[in-house]
Amino acid sequence: MQLSLLKTMGKDLMLIFLNLTSKKYFLPEGDFILPAILRMLFLKKQPEYTPMTLGDLEEAVKKGKLV
Repeated sequence: MQLSLLKTMGKDLMLIFLNLTSKKYFLPEGDFILPAILRMLFLKKQPEYTPMTLGDLEEAVKKGKLV
């Protein structure tokens, strides 16, 4: 939901996202219970996500990655 919201805001604000690695910043959409159960069964750690801030978006605009 977060990624689709970000893309919708981008369309409204006429922004172009270049090379956005969504897996790094956002949880996958959909069911979160089944992956949690599978992680418990297979003793895997929950993946860590990097928070995205307004400062990150500002820096991307300055670098030309967010036009």
